[in-house]
Amino acid sequence: MPQISAPAAITLGYIIAFLNLPLVQAQLVIEWRDTEALIIKAEIVGVQGNALVDTGATAFVVTEEMAEKILSNRKSNSVTIRTLTGGRVGREFENVDMQIAGLSQRTGPVVTIPDRDLDRIGQIYGRDLPFCVGMPILENCVLSFENQCAVVSESVSNFPLTGQEYEIEYPATKSPACRCDVGRNRRLMFRIDTGCDSPISLESEFAKALCSSGEAIRVVRNGQIKPGNPEMLVLREVQVFGTVFRNVPALTGGINVVGFGLLRHMKFTLDFPNNRVLVPDPPQAGRDWFPIDASGLRIVRKEDRLTRVRRIVENSSGDDAGLKVDDVIIAVNGTPALEMSRYEVEEVLSKPGTTAHLDIERDGKALKIGVPLEHPFEYPPKWPPRPQPSKDQLDFEKFLEEQAASKPPAESETTPKVE
Repeated sequence: MPQISAPAAITLGYIIAFLNLPLVQAQLVIEWRDTEALIIKAEIVGVQGNALVDTGATAFVVTEEMAEKILSNRKSNSVTIRTLTGGRVGREFENVDMQIAGLSQRTGPVVTIPDRDLDRIGQIYGRDLPFCVGMPILENCVLSFENQCAVVSESVSNFPLTGQEYEIEYPATKSPACRCDVGRNRRLMFRIDTGCDSPISLESEFAKALCSSGEAIRVVRNGQIKPGNPEMLVLREVQVFGTVFRNVPALTGGINVVGFGLLRHMKFTLDFPNNRVLVPDPPQAGRDWFPIDASGLRIVRKEDRLTRVRRIVENSSGDDAGLKVDDVIIAVNGTPALEMSRYEVEEVLSKPGTTAHLDIERDGKALKIGVPLEHPFEYPPKWPPRPQPSKDQLDFEKFLEEQAASKPPAESETTPKVE
């Protein structure tokens, strides 16, 4: 067993008791209080580093720089290397020994991607991130979500739980998917993607249909929409694993995805060996509000646990108030930032019509700065009554659903990151 903090140990014990699970020999507790992501320690052929747990990835992903270290450290010639084709950039390694902290050693495929891609993701989460753990590692594990942490367990033969059960499907890829209800009478396949920080990502044509039927509103963030950037929507209603969420932020992309930004608010278990999602009784209460930044500040919390300003949107209220990149936020409305999770800080910065009073440290000097908070658009929206759909509209929506159900997501497609 890895060493874990007392609160994490209590949470782990609660989850195991809650799920009526035997205490298996190998398991790992992941807390996301500081990162807002599932980040763990990993080792490949003796090379160690942080790894993002990403159920949307179909391989163990590494940077090219880390791949060179793997090649120099390998103890045998059993590692097979090939160059990826079909528009995918990088190399694939087979028969690679991998070790995840707290879990048994495994052997599987590794795919490289450009260093800048994982670097960009790591900057958002405040961690050096050379690895990404995908489904070849997770497919034999059980992943449980509860109270700002997750538990990854080795496969168990029996996994009893009283509650609701939903099927995990794999539509032509190794990425898990489930059926979710979006809007009125629209049940579609969504990839379950813990590596996507957006609550929801929608295939572009489906997003257009939702907007035209009044089930979604297209919004503009930080000025005009730039060509090539994902559009942002607010969805009237989404039902995931039986839990209803309203006023859900979403981005457009190539496929339908339910991401970590929504999954973090639920109690559930992904039982990959048995292809099922287990949700406890009684039914969970969803959310009617999600934090949408109203300050223009993008914060990050690194391993020293200090909350820093990572980026500032030009002409935002945070910019106008005089905040600078690398400012350290010591306190928010009088509460020490170290006593708050990163998500709690972001929630305070997402309440329009209020002022966030920040204690700042800049170049060794203490400053007090007030940031008036305003959304660039109305949130939550004032939804009009649902119109009665015409026969033509129903036929068109049925056509879109059939098309989406018959077209599996391509393995090379990626989900957008929230900025």
